[in-house]
Amino acid sequence: MANSFNKMIDEKVIKRGKTSMLIRLDDIHIKEDFNRRVDNERYREANEKLYQYMLTGGKIPNLEVVPRDEGGVWVVEGHRRTLTCHRLRDEAGKPVEWIKIEPFEGNDVDRIARIRTSNEQLPLTDYEEALLVKDLQNLNLSADKISEVLHIPRYKVDNARILINANHDVHQLIEQGVVDIPLAVERVKKHGEKAGQVLKDDANKAQTNGKGRATKSTAIPQFSATKSRNVLKVLAQAEVREIDGQTAYFLPAGTQLDVLAILDEYRATNDNAREAERG
Repeated sequence: MANSFNKMIDEKVIKRGKTSMLIRLDDIHIKEDFNRRVDNERYREANEKLYQYMLTGGKIPNLEVVPRDEGGVWVVEGHRRTLTCHRLRDEAGKPVEWIKIEPFEGNDVDRIARIRTSNEQLPLTDYEEALLVKDLQNLNLSADKISEVLHIPRYKVDNARILINANHDVHQLIEQGVVDIPLAVERVKKHGEKAGQVLKDDANKAQTNGKGRATKSTAIPQFSATKSRNVLKVLAQAEVREIDGQTAYFLPAGTQLDVLAILDEYRATNDNAREAERG
Protein backbone atom coordinates (compact mmCIF):
# COMPACT_ATOMS: atom_id res chain seq x y z
CA MET A 1 0.00 0.00 0.00
CA ALA A 2 1.33 3.42 -0.96
CA ASN A 3 2.39 5.65 1.88
CA SER A 4 0.98 9.18 2.28
CA PHE A 5 1.23 12.16 4.59
CA ASN A 6 -2.33 11.61 5.85
CA LYS A 7 -1.54 7.97 6.62
CA MET A 8 1.58 8.96 8.56
CA ILE A 9 -0.38 11.61 10.47
CA ASP A 10 -3.02 9.04 11.41
CA GLU A 11 -0.31 6.61 12.54
CA LYS A 12 1.43 9.34 14.59
CA VAL A 13 4.59 9.07 12.48
CA ILE A 14 4.07 12.72 11.63
CA LYS A 15 2.68 15.25 14.06
CA ARG A 16 1.39 18.71 13.37
CA GLY A 17 3.26 21.61 14.92
CA LYS A 18 2.11 25.22 15.18
CA THR A 19 3.66 26.21 11.86
CA SER A 20 4.66 22.96 10.14
CA MET A 21 4.63 19.19 10.27
CA LEU A 22 7.28 17.30 12.22
CA ILE A 23 8.77 13.83 11.83
CA ARG A 24 11.46 11.95 13.74
CA LEU A 25 14.95 12.11 12.32
CA ASP A 26 15.14 8.32 12.00
CA ASP A 27 12.07 8.39 9.73
CA ILE A 28 13.84 10.68 7.25
CA HIS A 29 15.70 8.83 4.51
CA ILE A 30 18.20 9.88 1.84
CA LYS A 31 17.94 8.08 -1.49
CA GLU A 32 21.34 6.91 -2.72
CA ASP A 33 22.72 8.85 -5.72
CA PHE A 34 19.71 11.19 -5.81
CA ASN A 35 21.33 14.42 -4.66
CA ARG A 36 24.34 14.05 -6.99
CA ARG A 37 26.78 15.85 -4.71
CA VAL A 38 30.44 14.96 -5.22
CA ASP A 39 32.16 14.20 -1.91
CA ASN A 40 35.21 16.44 -2.22
CA GLU A 41 37.01 19.04 -0.13
CA ARG A 42 34.63 21.83 -1.18
CA TYR A 43 31.62 19.77 -0.12
CA ARG A 44 33.15 18.75 3.21
CA GLU A 45 34.17 22.31 4.06
CA ALA A 46 30.64 23.55 3.37
CA ASN A 47 29.20 20.76 5.53
CA GLU A 48 31.50 21.73 8.39
CA LYS A 49 30.35 25.35 8.18
CA LEU A 50 26.74 24.23 8.24
CA TYR A 51 27.46 21.97 11.23
CA GLN A 52 29.06 24.82 13.19
CA TYR A 53 26.14 27.10 12.31
CA MET A 54 23.53 24.60 13.49
CA LEU A 55 25.61 23.63 16.52
CA THR A 56 25.36 27.22 17.79
CA GLY A 57 21.60 27.35 17.29
CA GLY A 58 21.36 28.59 13.71
CA LYS A 59 17.90 28.25 12.19
CA ILE A 60 17.32 26.22 9.04
CA PRO A 61 14.40 25.97 6.59
CA ASN A 62 12.00 23.05 6.65
CA LEU A 63 13.05 19.95 4.75
CA GLU A 64 11.06 19.26 1.59
CA VAL A 65 10.06 15.60 1.50
CA VAL A 66 7.87 13.01 -0.21
CA PRO A 67 6.35 9.84 1.31
CA ARG A 68 8.47 6.69 1.23
CA ASP A 69 6.45 3.55 0.52
CA GLU A 70 8.58 1.52 2.93
CA GLY A 71 7.84 4.03 5.69
CA GLY A 72 8.85 7.55 6.60
CA VAL A 73 9.87 10.08 3.96
CA TRP A 74 12.49 10.68 1.27
CA VAL A 75 14.38 13.98 1.30
CA VAL A 76 13.96 16.04 -1.86
CA GLU A 77 15.47 19.29 -0.61
CA GLY A 78 17.67 19.46 2.49
CA HIS A 79 20.15 16.58 2.20
CA ARG A 80 23.01 18.44 3.85
CA ARG A 81 20.77 19.61 6.69
CA THR A 82 19.60 16.03 7.26
CA LEU A 83 23.16 14.74 7.45
CA THR A 84 24.06 17.56 9.82
CA CYS A 85 21.12 16.71 12.09
CA HIS A 86 22.47 13.16 12.38
CA ARG A 87 25.91 14.51 13.17
CA LEU A 88 24.55 16.86 15.85
CA ARG A 89 22.78 13.95 17.51
CA ASP A 90 25.41 11.25 17.09
CA GLU A 91 28.63 13.27 17.52
CA ALA A 92 27.64 16.27 19.62
CA GLY A 93 24.96 14.52 21.70
CA LYS A 94 22.36 17.16 20.93
CA PRO A 95 18.70 16.23 21.54
CA VAL A 96 17.78 16.20 17.87
CA GLU A 97 14.60 14.20 17.32
CA TRP A 98 11.64 15.97 15.70
CA ILE A 99 12.47 17.73 12.41
CA LYS A 100 10.29 20.26 10.62
CA ILE A 101 9.17 19.14 7.17
CA GLU A 102 6.85 20.20 4.39
CA PRO A 103 5.46 18.21 1.46
CA PHE A 104 7.20 18.57 -1.87
CA GLU A 105 4.76 19.11 -4.72
CA GLY A 106 5.81 17.67 -8.08
CA ASN A 107 6.74 14.57 -10.05
CA ASP A 108 10.06 12.77 -10.57
CA VAL A 109 11.29 15.40 -13.03
CA ASP A 110 10.41 18.21 -10.62
CA ARG A 111 12.26 16.45 -7.81
CA ILE A 112 15.47 16.25 -9.84
CA ALA A 113 15.09 19.87 -10.96
CA ARG A 114 14.67 20.94 -7.32
CA ILE A 115 18.21 19.77 -6.61
CA ARG A 116 19.47 22.37 -9.07
CA THR A 117 17.21 25.24 -7.94
CA SER A 118 17.50 24.71 -4.18
CA ASN A 119 21.24 24.91 -3.64
CA GLU A 120 21.66 28.57 -2.77
CA GLN A 121 24.23 28.12 0.01
CA LEU A 122 26.44 25.72 -1.95
CA PRO A 123 25.69 25.94 -5.67
CA LEU A 124 26.13 22.81 -7.73
CA THR A 125 29.31 22.54 -9.75
CA ASP A 126 29.10 22.14 -13.53
CA TYR A 127 29.96 18.47 -13.10
CA GLU A 128 27.16 17.93 -10.57
CA GLU A 129 24.78 19.68 -12.97
CA ALA A 130 25.95 17.30 -15.69
CA LEU A 131 24.95 14.35 -13.49
CA LEU A 132 21.46 15.83 -13.18
CA VAL A 133 21.34 16.13 -16.97
CA LYS A 134 22.12 12.41 -17.11
CA ASP A 135 19.28 11.61 -14.71
CA LEU A 136 16.79 13.66 -16.71
CA GLN A 137 18.00 12.17 -19.98
CA ASN A 138 17.31 8.76 -18.48
CA LEU A 139 13.70 9.95 -18.07
CA ASN A 140 13.64 10.58 -21.85
CA LEU A 141 13.55 14.36 -21.64
CA SER A 142 14.76 16.29 -24.68
CA ALA A 143 17.76 18.59 -24.45
CA ASP A 144 15.52 21.66 -24.69
CA LYS A 145 13.29 20.37 -21.88
CA ILE A 146 16.28 19.59 -19.67
CA SER A 147 17.57 23.12 -20.23
CA GLU A 148 14.17 24.48 -19.26
CA VAL A 149 13.62 22.48 -16.07
CA LEU A 150 17.17 22.91 -14.77
CA HIS A 151 17.31 26.61 -15.75
CA ILE A 152 20.68 26.21 -17.47
CA PRO A 153 21.76 27.21 -21.01
CA ARG A 154 21.29 24.69 -23.80
CA TYR A 155 25.05 24.54 -24.48
CA LYS A 156 25.60 23.22 -20.94
CA VAL A 157 23.11 20.44 -21.61
CA ASP A 158 24.85 19.57 -24.88
CA ASN A 159 28.24 19.52 -23.15
CA ALA A 160 26.88 17.34 -20.37
CA ARG A 161 25.45 14.83 -22.84
CA ILE A 162 28.89 14.42 -24.44
CA LEU A 163 30.58 14.19 -21.05
CA ILE A 164 28.14 11.53 -19.82
CA ASN A 165 29.53 9.05 -22.35
CA ALA A 166 33.19 9.88 -21.71
CA ASN A 167 35.48 7.37 -20.03
CA HIS A 168 35.84 7.22 -16.25
CA ASP A 169 39.29 8.82 -16.26
CA VAL A 170 37.78 11.96 -17.82
CA HIS A 171 35.11 12.09 -15.13
CA GLN A 172 37.74 11.68 -12.43
CA LEU A 173 39.75 14.65 -13.69
CA ILE A 174 36.65 16.84 -13.68
CA GLU A 175 35.62 15.64 -10.22
CA GLN A 176 39.09 16.50 -8.96
CA GLY A 177 38.67 20.01 -10.37
CA VAL A 178 41.87 19.92 -12.44
CA VAL A 179 40.12 20.35 -15.81
CA ASP A 180 36.88 22.11 -16.73
CA ILE A 181 34.00 20.69 -18.71
CA PRO A 182 34.34 22.78 -21.92
CA LEU A 183 37.94 21.62 -22.34
CA ALA A 184 37.00 18.01 -21.52
CA VAL A 185 34.25 18.10 -24.13
CA GLU A 186 36.65 19.43 -26.77
CA ARG A 187 39.15 16.69 -25.97
CA VAL A 188 36.50 13.95 -26.02
CA LYS A 189 35.20 15.11 -29.41
CA LYS A 190 38.74 15.29 -30.81
CA HIS A 191 40.48 12.34 -29.15
CA GLY A 192 37.72 9.95 -28.05
CA GLU A 193 39.12 7.09 -25.94
CA LYS A 194 42.44 8.91 -25.53
CA ALA A 195 40.88 12.09 -24.16
CA GLY A 196 41.74 11.22 -20.55
CA GLN A 197 45.47 11.08 -21.21
CA VAL A 198 45.40 14.32 -23.21
CA LEU A 199 43.52 16.00 -20.36
CA LYS A 200 46.07 14.73 -17.83
CA ASP A 201 48.77 16.42 -19.90
CA ASP A 202 46.65 19.59 -20.05
CA ALA A 203 46.26 19.54 -16.26
CA ASN A 204 49.99 19.04 -15.69
CA LYS A 205 50.85 21.93 -18.02
CA ALA A 206 48.34 24.19 -16.30
CA GLN A 207 49.77 23.37 -12.86
CA THR A 208 53.31 23.94 -14.13
CA ASN A 209 52.21 27.41 -15.23
CA GLY A 210 50.65 28.13 -11.84
CA LYS A 211 47.06 27.51 -12.88
CA GLY A 212 44.80 25.47 -10.62
CA ARG A 213 42.73 24.06 -13.47
CA ALA A 214 43.17 23.41 -17.17
CA THR A 215 40.69 25.28 -19.37
CA LYS A 216 40.35 25.86 -23.09
CA SER A 217 42.23 29.14 -22.69
CA THR A 218 45.15 27.49 -20.84
CA ALA A 219 45.33 24.39 -23.03
CA ILE A 220 44.46 25.72 -26.48
CA PRO A 221 46.08 29.05 -27.41
CA GLN A 222 43.49 31.75 -28.08
CA PHE A 223 44.02 34.90 -30.11
CA SER A 224 43.39 38.14 -28.25
CA ALA A 225 39.85 39.46 -28.76
CA THR A 226 41.13 42.98 -28.11
CA LYS A 227 43.63 42.74 -30.96
CA SER A 228 40.93 41.36 -33.24
CA ARG A 229 38.79 44.39 -32.51
CA ASN A 230 41.75 46.72 -33.11
CA VAL A 231 42.32 45.25 -36.59
CA LEU A 232 38.64 45.62 -37.41
CA LYS A 233 38.70 49.26 -36.33
CA VAL A 234 41.64 49.95 -38.65
CA LEU A 235 40.04 48.07 -41.56
CA ALA A 236 36.85 50.06 -41.05
CA GLN A 237 38.86 53.21 -41.77
CA ALA A 238 40.65 51.77 -44.80
CA GLU A 239 40.10 53.17 -48.28
CA VAL A 240 38.76 50.53 -50.64
CA ARG A 241 39.80 50.66 -54.32
CA GLU A 242 39.35 48.42 -57.35
CA ILE A 243 42.68 47.75 -59.09
CA ASP A 244 42.87 45.47 -62.12
CA GLY A 245 39.70 43.71 -61.05
CA GLN A 246 40.96 43.16 -57.50
CA THR A 247 39.77 44.84 -54.32
CA ALA A 248 42.54 46.62 -52.43
CA TYR A 249 42.44 48.09 -48.92
CA PHE A 250 44.63 51.12 -48.23
CA LEU A 251 45.24 51.38 -44.50
CA PRO A 252 45.47 54.73 -42.72
CA ALA A 253 48.99 56.13 -42.45
CA GLY A 254 50.98 54.81 -39.50
CA THR A 255 48.84 51.67 -38.99
CA GLN A 256 50.38 49.26 -41.47
CA LEU A 257 53.16 47.88 -39.24
CA ASP A 258 50.79 47.40 -36.29
CA VAL A 259 48.29 45.48 -38.45
CA LEU A 260 51.02 43.28 -39.93
CA ALA A 261 52.37 42.49 -36.45
CA ILE A 262 48.89 41.49 -35.25
CA LEU A 263 48.35 39.31 -38.33
CA ASP A 264 51.68 37.57 -37.72
CA GLU A 265 50.66 36.92 -34.11
CA TYR A 266 47.31 35.55 -35.30
CA ARG A 267 49.04 33.09 -37.65
CA ALA A 268 51.40 31.97 -34.88
CA THR A 269 48.50 31.50 -32.47
CA ASN A 270 46.64 29.39 -35.02
CA ASP A 271 49.70 27.24 -35.61
CA ASN A 272 50.11 26.70 -31.85
CA ALA A 273 46.41 25.91 -31.46
CA ARG A 274 46.60 23.27 -34.20
CA GLU A 275 49.63 21.77 -32.51
CA ALA A 276 47.80 21.69 -29.17
CA GLU A 277 44.77 20.08 -30.82
CA ARG A 278 46.97 17.30 -32.15
CA GLY A 279 47.83 16.62 -28.52
